[in-house]
Parts: sequence; structure tokens; C-alpha cells
Amino acid sequence: MSELQVRHASDEVSLEMLGPLRLRRGGEELAVGPPQRRAVLALLALAGGQPMGRDELCAALWPVRPPTAASNVLHTHIKNLRRVLEPWRPRRAGSVLLPSVGSGYALRVSRAAVDALRFRALVAGARAARVAGDRERLRREAGAALRLWRRPLPDVPALAGHGRVAALVTEWRQVLGWYADEAIRADRGEEVLTTVEQDAGRHPLDEQAQARLLRLYCAVGRRADAVASYHVARRRLRDELGIDPGPELSGAYRELLRCRGPVRAAAPAPEVVPAQLPPRPADFVGRAAELRRLDLATAAPVTAAAEPVLLVVEGPAGVGKSALALQWAHRGVRRFPDGQLYANLGAATSGPAEVLRNFLRALGLPEVAERTTCLDGLASAYRSAVAGRRLLIVLDDVRDPAQVPPLLPGRGPSVVALTTREPIGGPLVVHRGERVPVGPLSPEEAVDLVRRLDARQRRPAPGEPGPGAAPVAGDRPVVGEPTPGGAAAVAYAWSMRALLSRHPEPASALVTVAVAGGLPRDRAAGWIGWLTAGHGAAETAAAVAAPPG
Repeated sequence: MSELQVRHASDEVSLEMLGPLRLRRGGEELAVGPPQRRAVLALLALAGGQPMGRDELCAALWPVRPPTAASNVLHTHIKNLRRVLEPWRPRRAGSVLLPSVGSGYALRVSRAAVDALRFRALVAGARAARVAGDRERLRREAGAALRLWRRPLPDVPALAGHGRVAALVTEWRQVLGWYADEAIRADRGEEVLTTVEQDAGRHPLDEQAQARLLRLYCAVGRRADAVASYHVARRRLRDELGIDPGPELSGAYRELLRCRGPVRAAAPAPEVVPAQLPPRPADFVGRAAELRRLDLATAAPVTAAAEPVLLVVEGPAGVGKSALALQWAHRGVRRFPDGQLYANLGAATSGPAEVLRNFLRALGLPEVAERTTCLDGLASAYRSAVAGRRLLIVLDDVRDPAQVPPLLPGRGPSVVALTTREPIGGPLVVHRGERVPVGPLSPEEAVDLVRRLDARQRRPAPGEPGPGAAPVAGDRPVVGEPTPGGAAAVAYAWSMRALLSRHPEPASALVTVAVAGGLPRDRAAGWIGWLTAGHGAAETAAAVAAPPG
């Protein structure tokens, strides 16, 4: 095939980089390969046909320390990309679409075939129109750029922080500002309001973004939202950076106050004090050491510069983690004058986004909860709402560590208590954290707990025999010398009967739990069998703990 024919065929090649990377020829998607190879292709495309040196490419692929064979690995990626781009090329012929240039490589495809380069051309056109004062062309070019935009290359993690990709995001934010300004002038602010809200949520300390949001809110008649947003931004700047709003944000607020009509929300609205804790556990016993440890972890004096504290209560299912967390929370509720938030993350519908919406509603921000669609925006609004406040936030039954980061305060003296079956590592790295492991109750505490549960469960219904009625007939099992440890094992196993009720063989499962608690299998089977025959749990626990007689 001649070079002219190859160039003609290359016109059918297109590359999408706004969104996941997609390489196509004539509408058919081509398999690029692993993430590193996709990163090489993306970088060469962003260079716009200009060559990139091997050292620059290697530094992007291995930003910390390139391996000894980095050049060889890079060449292998180039060789495979050439096969995908030019399947017709003879084996030893030079590449036309991906040639070697000096000490590097260049991707020679049409600029119009790369969506990121088309986006940049539209931004350049909007910039030129803005300089020339051509507002009609500015709206046209900027609007086309915004319609084309998607978050670039989410499937190529190696380029998440690369300068060329960051430059695309910067250009998008710039053109968004230009378009928003024109939309306000044309009384069409609703067109871009949601996008500006999301951008302001992702950049809570960017005063230009916050000022733009204020002006848009004012333009569409949502002045109360504008005032509330200003006070949230002002408090965030003070708490996180120790500064007051600068000229642009202050100027936007002064413009807001000059708008016609009363500004009833000009002063910060009173902060809502949420109280979401479930009731205190009814039959809580023991756990003195764990409660003391939780108290000590949160005993530091509260100051304006205090950082959040993360308490991780971890242990196996059914051991009493939630009861411990709630008992401690209720016992110290007066230490959290700004309120208490609670979420059960084990529930099927309790993903981080829905939890954040619930928290924002509880904090008096229902409109923010409903309008904000992305997780980043919700998390940013939540961090702003809790900054500087002394809140207790209970995250119960965390199943996945990824659920936790969006729900943590950014700064301030709040305390987060989470319960989990699995260790939570990552969030402890960035927060003052304390792990509180929870194991089975002591023998005495286990007997006490089961006695309380049994007394409550055995209250007779009308017409049934009372507590003094004769127990179910049956000889006490002869299973050797009982011990207090055996009592704890049986008591703990019996307390889990509801959890194990759906097991194919629930009695066998209870025996296994008792054996895990240290009781020999024959003794565990005897006591569980005696108990399931109808004897009371407290009666059984006491019998196991006492010598036979």
C-alpha cells in the first residue's frame, strides 16, 4: 500500500479522550490494550502531532522511578500500537501514523479526529471571540465546547494528575466561566446553573467559582441560596485557610445585596442541630474497658484548630459493636452540642451519596441535598456544613472501606465513630484515629446479658403460664465439668440465634459458635440441645456455669 493510500486510510481513524479512551476506525472500535499502552496513545494524541521524547513518555508512565527496562517496555507499547493503527503495514516498513521522530515518537492523525483537540480548538475560538468582543461567537464556541466535554480519561489512572490532562480541565473551567457570564447577560442562567454548582462543589476554596455561583443564583431569582452559599464559603475560607473572602467573592456578595427586593437571608440562618441517634441499647452490659478507651480517645480539649477524630469499633458479626457505639454515644451526647448524625451503611440503600443527602437534610440544607447530583459535590457541601462544628457522626456496619472517605469531615472538632467487621486502614492515615477491638463478653457479662434477654423474651402472653411455671421436662445434659468460660460460649452462641435462624442447620451453627468460644464439641452440643428443647437461656447459662448437682 502506498503512503498516499495509508494517509487516506488514516482519515478513518478517530480517538475519543473526553470520557473513556476509545480508538475507532470507520466506526469500529479497536482494542488498544492495557492501561499503560492507553496512556502512551493518549499522551501522543494530546501532543497534537508534535513528537514526544522517550524520556518524557517514561516519566509519565513511571513518575517515581522508571524501571531499568523502561525504554524497552515503551518500545513494546509503540510496536503494538502501530499494529493496531496500521494492520496493513509491511513488517519492516516505516510507520506513517506513529513514526519515530528523533529520540521520540509522534502520532500523525487528523486533529479533527481527536475530540480533545476539537475541544481545544473551540476554546481557542471562544477566547479569540472574547478578546474581540464578539459575544455571539463567544456563546456559540463556548457552548459547543461545553457540550463536547466529559471528564477526560477516567480509565487511564496513570494520567490522572498529568499536566496535559490537568490543562484540559483548566481550559474547561475557564470556558465554563465565560459561558456563565454570557448566560447571565442573556438572562439564560438556568442553562448552566447545574454545571456551575457542581464545579463550585468540587472546588470549595476557589473564590472565583463561588462568586460565579452567587451571581448565577441571583440571576435566576434564587437569592436566598446565594446568601446561604456566600456564608458557607466565608466560613470555609476562615476555618480552612484562616482568611476572609477576597475582592471577587466580596464584590459578588455586595452585588447580591444591591439587588431589588428584601434580602431576608442576609444574615446566616440558625444552624440546625440534628439528633439522629437510634435509642440507647435496652440490655447493654459490661464493656467498661472499651468505653474507657473511647472516652480517652476523645478527651483532648476542643479548640478551633482541632482535627476530626475517627473511632473504629471492629469485631466479628453479632459481638455487640453497634450496641457499644450507641451506648457510648448516648452516654456522652452533651459533649456534642452541634448534634449527632447516624447512618446504617449495611442497609441496601445506604450508599455514600444517599447518606450524604440524608445528612445535608438533617443539617438544614434540603435544597442542596436535592439539587446536587454528583458524589463529589455532595461531599464538598457536607464538609462545608460541618466545618468547625462539634458533631458526633456514627457510621454503623461499614462493609466497604470505600464507603468511608466521602463521609468524613474535612476539618474541625467532630468525632466519627464507625463500626465494622473488617479493619479500616486508609481513613486512619489522614485522621486522628483509634481502633477499639470488640470480642465476646466475659463469662459473667455473658450470663448477665442472656439473663436479661431471657427475662424480657419470656414475659408471658395473656393466658400463658407465668415465670413460675414448671420448666420443660428434660434431664440436664451430662457433659463433664462446666466452667465460666463454657457459660460465656453457650450464652454468646444463644444470643446469636436470630442471626443464625436462616442457616440450613441452625442448631449445628449454634454448636459451632459455642465451640469457637472454647467449649468442647460434645459439651456444646449437649447444652445447645438442652436449651433448644425449651429451657430458658438464663437457666441454661447459669447451669453451664455451675457444677453439676
